[in-house]
Amino acid sequence: MSKTIGGLLKQATAHLSTRGLENPRTDAEYLLAFLMNRSRAFIIAHPEQRVDSQLEARYTDWIAKRGRHVPVQYLTGEQEFYGRSFRVTEAVLIPRPETEFAVEAVLDLLQQHPDFSHAVDIGTGSGCIAVTLACEAPRLSLSATDLSPEALEVARENARTHNCLDRITFLPGRTLEPVIAAGNLVDLVVSNPPYIGYAERDVVAREVLEYEPAGALFAGEDGTEIIGELFSQAPSVLQAEGFLVLEVGYQQALKVKQLGQASGWKHLESRFDLAGIERCLIFRRA
Repeated sequence: MSKTIGGLLKQATAHLSTRGLENPRTDAEYLLAFLMNRSRAFIIAHPEQRVDSQLEARYTDWIAKRGRHVPVQYLTGEQEFYGRSFRVTEAVLIPRPETEFAVEAVLDLLQQHPDFSHAVDIGTGSGCIAVTLACEAPRLSLSATDLSPEALEVARENARTHNCLDRITFLPGRTLEPVIAAGNLVDLVVSNPPYIGYAERDVVAREVLEYEPAGALFAGEDGTEIIGELFSQAPSVLQAEGFLVLEVGYQQALKVKQLGQASGWKHLESRFDLAGIERCLIFRRA
């Protein structure tokens, strides 16, 4: 006989509780709700409902993978960002709430500069920044670069899903190199670059270290290698009044501001996350 929702949740929670996960019950509920195409509130309220054997088998497989610290988002294949659902695979970094501060910074700059019409998203990954900007600012055309062909395919899929594929040009290549090669001039460069240093590997969460793409996480010994490249390259593609908007890591802002100043950039503004951490820095050429 097939198991009930309550029975499956009890079994799954017990398994995940032994695997060092922070929220075993929440994970168990969310994954079952996703598979059943129901809300968590529904499954909590209907513990007696039976689950068919095929769904039970798939759920058991997902719980086993989650027990090995596979991120929930890679199991479901989606993550919400700025109120929209984005397709994610192990080829791309999972979008995080902190990156929304970079999006908001760009949107504010677009309001202040109504003549701005072209932006570039560097290391686009899932396309969450580029697609969100295209949806929120219909006048904007964008280029989006990434070294990974697989990541660019995911980004294209997300652009297609959100009906903005016609306004984003996806370019394979490192940092701003493909934009420079194309000879384009833009008003804004925005990036959530790799910013973790190799020296910090020991403090990175297991599910991030083992499953998310290393190329989207690590950038040299201190995490500023890619940011340094952007400071060097951006003057080649930015209009005279253009801006560079960067997401940065925890306790990294001061180092990045100093690097920018040494490279001829003026730090104009910072955006802080809900914990009071500087997460987004806005620069203009000094």
